[in-house]
Amino acid sequence: MLSLVRTVSGWHKKNRSVQTISRNIMEATNASLYGQIASLIVPNDHQLEEWKGPPFKKQQFSFDPVDGKTIKKAASLLRKYRKTALILSGRALREQGLRAVAHIQHITGCDLFTQSFPPYMERGVGLPEIERISYFPEPAIKRLSPYEAFILAGTNIPVTFFGYKGIESYLINKEQKTLQLTTAKQNVAEALEYLAQALGSSPRKSKIKSPFQSIQRPDYPQGRLTPEKACAIIAALQPENAIIVDEGLTSALTYYPLTDRLPRHSYMTIAGGSIGYGMPCAVGASLACPDRPVINIQADGSGLYTLQALWTEAREGLNVTTLICANRSYNILFMELERAGIKEPGQKTRSLADLGNPHVDWVSIARGFGVPGIAVDTAEGLRHELNKALSEPGPHLIEMVFV
Repeated sequence: MLSLVRTVSGWHKKNRSVQTISRNIMEATNASLYGQIASLIVPNDHQLEEWKGPPFKKQQFSFDPVDGKTIKKAASLLRKYRKTALILSGRALREQGLRAVAHIQHITGCDLFTQSFPPYMERGVGLPEIERISYFPEPAIKRLSPYEAFILAGTNIPVTFFGYKGIESYLINKEQKTLQLTTAKQNVAEALEYLAQALGSSPRKSKIKSPFQSIQRPDYPQGRLTPEKACAIIAALQPENAIIVDEGLTSALTYYPLTDRLPRHSYMTIAGGSIGYGMPCAVGASLACPDRPVINIQADGSGLYTLQALWTEAREGLNVTTLICANRSYNILFMELERAGIKEPGQKTRSLADLGNPHVDWVSIARGFGVPGIAVDTAEGLRHELNKALSEPGPHLIEMVFV
C-alpha cells in the first residue's frame, strides 16, 4: 500500500497507533492545503480500536514565508532581459495571483503562459489573457524559443506530453534563463504580489485595467454540428460563475481561445492526462460548489472510463450538464499515429480506435443512470437543448453527434 501511495502523493504517512490518528489526519489535511495529494494509511485494527483520550488540538495551517532574495532575483531578471515570460500554475492562476500578474505584465511587458492542461484557473472578463503552451512539442518549442528568460510561478520547466524520438523532453533550452519563484510550501500568489511591489506596483491598492473589460460572446453558428460549432455555442451560452470541466480533448481545441472575454468562470482540465477525469471531477466540483452550474465538456472515449459518475449526479441532484463529444473514436490515437509516420493505418489498427461499431448510445446510458439525456446533430439543436439544460435544476446529458 505504501509503495502505491508514494507514486501519486506529495505527502504520505502510515498511522502507527490509535493515539495518533487525530494528529495524523490533521497533518494530512494541512499537507493537502499546499495543493498536493496527501495520503494517510490507517490500519484496520486502529480504526476499530476505541480511543478514550482527549481530542487532538487543531493545528493552524500556514505557508512558509516568501523568500525576499528570490523576489529580488526575479525582479532583476525581468528588468535585465528584453524578452521574458511568466509560466503560471496553481494559485498563480487564481484571482489574487492573476491580479498581481497583470501588474507585473503592465510594468515589464512580459508574456504570460500556463501549461497545456492547467489544473484550475480563473478565467474571463477583467483578468489577463493567459496563453496555453501547445500540446505538441514542435509548436511549443517554436513558440517559447524566442524568450531569453522565464519566471516559473507555481510550476516547473514545461516538458513534452510524451517522449518523442529526436525531440528534447524539456520545452525550454539550456541557454534560456529560468527562475523558480517559490517552493511547494510557499504561497505563489503572495510571491507574485511581492514581485509586483519589487517592480514598483501595488496589486492590493490599485488595479490594472485589463484590455478585456467588456463581455464578448461568439455568434451562434448554424447547420450541421461540428466540434468548432459546439465550442462556439458553449461559449455563447455558459452562465456567469460557471465551472467548466474540459475533457473534450481533440473536440474542444477551439473552446479555450473563445473564453477570455466571457463572464467570469472557473476552468479545469485533465492535469496529468488521466483520461476519464471529466465526469468525476464535475461531480466533485458540484458537490464543493452546489450554487454554481457545472458544464462538463466530455470526450466520448474518455467518458467511458468513469461513466458511473452519472448515477452520482442523479442520486445527489447535482447541477451538472454533461456534453458528450461524440466523434465515436479515440481520435487522439489517429493524431499520434500520424505523428509516428503512419498516415494510412490499416483496418485492424483503425478498429482499435473506433467507437462506432456498435456506437455507444449515450442517451440510453444517461437515462439508465437516472439522468435526462438527448442527442443533437445540428448547431440549432445544441443551442436549444443546452439553453434548456442550463435553465433547469439537476443533471443533464447532451450527446453532441459529430459524425
